[in-house]
This record gives sequence, C-alpha cells and structure tokens, in this order.
Amino acid sequence: MSLQKPTGFRFSDNTLSDFKEYTSSNHYTQDEALRSLLDSVKQASPLSNLDLPPEAGSHVQKFLDSLHTAETEFAGCLSAVVSAQQALTDHQRAKIEEKTDHLERLTDDNAEQAELITKLQNRIEKNQQEIQALHNTVDSLTEQNTSLQQTISAFNQTSQFLAEKLETLCATNCRTEKVNKE
Repeated sequence: MSLQKPTGFRFSDNTLSDFKEYTSSNHYTQDEALRSLLDSVKQASPLSNLDLPPEAGSHVQKFLDSLHTAETEFAGCLSAVVSAQQALTDHQRAKIEEKTDHLERLTDDNAEQAELITKLQNRIEKNQQEIQALHNTVDSLTEQNTSLQQTISAFNQTSQFLAEKLETLCATNCRTEKVNKE
C-alpha cells in the first residue's frame, strides 16, 4: 500500500509551487491549506502497512517527525499571532473608548457652551430692550424739556409784558396821584 496523498493535492518535484497553486485555487489561506495537508499526512496509513523499501521508512519517519515539529512550531506561531491580534484589538478598543469619552466630554462642553450662548443672547436682547426703553425715556424727557422751555419762554414773555404793563400802570398811577394832589 502506498502513502495516501491529501485530497486534491498532488505531489511533484516542485511541491512548494504546487502547494501555493493548490492554496490559491481552493481559496484557502496558506494556514488553512497547511493544516489540511498536515491532517491528510496524519491520516495516511501506518508505516508498517506501506509497501516501501526498508530505508524509506526511516526517511519517512524523519519527514513526519520534522513535519510534526513544524506543525508544533506553526501552532506556537499561530498562537502568538492570535495573542498579538488580541492585544492589538484590546489596544484599539481602549483607544476607541478613550476617543469616545473625549468626544462625549466635547459634546457636553459644546452643550454647556450652547446653553451659555443662549443665556448671553437672551441677556443681550433684554439689555437692548432696556436701552430702547431708556432711549424712549430720553426722547420723552427731551420733548418735555422742549415743551417746558416753550412754556418758560411764554411765561417770560408774559412776565415781561406784565412788567411793562405794571410799569405803565405805575407811571399812570403816579401821574394820577400827582394830579390828585394838585
């Protein structure tokens, strides 16, 4: 009985390129294809059942031993890669959480600033209304002042007129008294 070959995989003088072609044609990653190849070798018949020359057994056993060593090393490498990927994922998750927290703080700060801006805008509007009310009061006081000045001017004219009349009356009265005394 001869060594069973992995399903779909053919051995040749150029096994490495055949293996790469087998990997790409079956859309396997090289890791998956290597595992498939190793599983196929493990499932092969025991060496005692093989129809091989006696010296081939030791070569095949050495090959299988080196294959087992390579599989163990590969599993160790694969485990290290998985650990590194997990560490990277954890690091990225921590960074994302940090950025998310930072964005939440910025959002809260922006909300507080927006609230403060709204309060300031309301205060500015109230101040503008108060300023307008003061302008209206000043305008009203200016009109009242103008009216008062006109009243004072009229009062002064009346006072002057009355003073002139009083002077005339006094002069007439003085003359009348003189005449009456004579």
